[in-house]
Amino acid sequence: MSFNQNKLSGLIVLLLICGICRAQQNTEQQIAELLESVSQLTDEHVDYAELLDRLNHYRAHPLNLNRATEEELKDFGLLSPFQLQSLIKHRSENGSLIDLLELQGLEHFDLLAIHQLLPFVSIGLQNPLSGIDFSDLLGAKHDLLCRYQQDLQKKNAYRVSDSSASRYLGSAQHITLRYRYYFNKQVSAALNLEKDAGEYLYSKKAGVFDYQSGHLSFKAIGAIKKIIIGDYDLQFGQGLSLWSGLSFGKSSAIQAIVKPEIGLKPYSSFNEGLFFRGIATSLGLGAFRFTPFYSIRKLDASLDENSAVTSLNFSGLHRTQTEIDKKNNLKANTYGGIVEWKLSRLNIGLLAFKTAFDKSFASKEEPYQLAAFDGKTLINYGLTANYTLRNSYFFGEIAKNSMGDPAFLTGVLSSLSPRVSLGLVYRCHPQNYLSFYNSALSESSTPKNERGLFSIIQIKFNRRWEWTYYADVFVFPWLKFGVDAPSKGYELSSQLSYQPSKRVQLIAVYKVEQKEENADSEFPLTSLATHQYQKIRFDLRYWPSKIIQIRNRLEMVQLNSEKSYLTFQEFHYKPLQAKLSFNFRFTLFNIPSYSTRIYAYQPDVLYQTSIKAFQDKGMQFLANARYRIQRGLDCWLNYV
Repeated sequence: MSFNQNKLSGLIVLLLICGICRAQQNTEQQIAELLESVSQLTDEHVDYAELLDRLNHYRAHPLNLNRATEEELKDFGLLSPFQLQSLIKHRSENGSLIDLLELQGLEHFDLLAIHQLLPFVSIGLQNPLSGIDFSDLLGAKHDLLCRYQQDLQKKNAYRVSDSSASRYLGSAQHITLRYRYYFNKQVSAALNLEKDAGEYLYSKKAGVFDYQSGHLSFKAIGAIKKIIIGDYDLQFGQGLSLWSGLSFGKSSAIQAIVKPEIGLKPYSSFNEGLFFRGIATSLGLGAFRFTPFYSIRKLDASLDENSAVTSLNFSGLHRTQTEIDKKNNLKANTYGGIVEWKLSRLNIGLLAFKTAFDKSFASKEEPYQLAAFDGKTLINYGLTANYTLRNSYFFGEIAKNSMGDPAFLTGVLSSLSPRVSLGLVYRCHPQNYLSFYNSALSESSTPKNERGLFSIIQIKFNRRWEWTYYADVFVFPWLKFGVDAPSKGYELSSQLSYQPSKRVQLIAVYKVEQKEENADSEFPLTSLATHQYQKIRFDLRYWPSKIIQIRNRLEMVQLNSEKSYLTFQEFHYKPLQAKLSFNFRFTLFNIPSYSTRIYAYQPDVLYQTSIKAFQDKGMQFLANARYRIQRGLDCWLNYV
């Protein structure tokens, strides 16, 4: 029997129209502001979908700061190491918080940090029944999201010849289904289904929806602290050996230089990159924690004529025949374990795992790829540690694999005074080091062939003025793609924030990055040219009233002699109780090439994030509207 794709698309749209959205408007605005601030602080690729999912989870299920364990506070992910230790110390010495405003009296909690935390935390009931959550006793909680998206203008990729390798074979709809289940805070489940624009809604190879992901999670069953069946993330140490999922790179947020070491956590993102699929558990006995895991996944890969792997593809897109031919060509089995020893101030972790593929990786002939992986198995080892001494947090990781030299990363985050913080990170990643699951701080996309020193300082002059400056100096001892000799470079960034009142905020950023690359010469092996990238950004926000926000941005980029600019004006109308709220943005840009592209976070509908890379010359009009039909039933509209 044939499958009618249009009928199923219509059914999904009907589900979307009937979907129920439960959201508080003020909190939605704060989440949008937090995501916007993250996008401004870092130029690294960040899984905003996972970050948004985490924020919405804690918005619906606020973390109880009085009863949360140290592990739960780490899982929360919005507290710096100093804030976490300060809160635990306050609870042990003074007991439970009576009011969230008490956070102002805790060290390392400023007004901005508290404002960002308020939508996602609580202190619980202060009475003899405070240990009981009556909402949990009433039964399970369900969350269903259906989203339909389609470009009004049909792209050329749908119109090209049927024989063209760049033709999109599927339909133009982007459809997402997300289901969450919670019971008594100890059991959770999730199911994610997604069809990207250009993909088939149904195919014999993938079934209904090109991407399917899900998990079942249990917490605190005796010595079993956590067990997950299905898709999960592992986040240990500083990301050098074993880290999947959400991660930040170089950033003006000083606390971001330290990874939170969440450990084992469910995976619920729509990012189709590296994650684990199988079973994992975390077992606790006193100060020791053991986390064994097993994963089996199929990955997208390009193969040569001998069925050897030439490259991996983590985009998750299967629109053209070429992309479809790469799908699930490689099977990866990954298994191992992590042992952690946790004391009051010192934490030590030892990990080992093996990744085995069913196909070999092809040998590389390019000089810069001489140390590339070309086998079927890889064993990774790692030793991680962190130590808190007064107002300083020391951290580090040593990693090695079965084919290369050891790599290491070490650093310190120190609060020199209530107004001055300093961070330092030194890294050494040999050219032959490799872990398929890593996300350590580095200049390159993969931590290898690099040595560098990253330093950052943050000064809060007063409640109005704040300045953050970081410098990263790096060396590449061996060749790189497009660089046929050892090279070096640096990156400097200065950010100044000024907030004269609650209604006005100005942020100015200047960044310069200098690297060496091949010169335009007949003899590139002996000639490197220096390329300099500069960026200036001014961002002004103004709140004429509680329900209106006006925002302006000007950003200019220069790469050598090529210059680009982008400017936009944005208007938000968000009354507290009115049925209608909306925002719109008008953008002008002149960006000659991809090398000087400019990224901008764009407002979108509920549970959706959008980071657009602007290029070429033109203008854009964007509008969002939200209409409350009745309590619990909202309608959202996005137009670009």
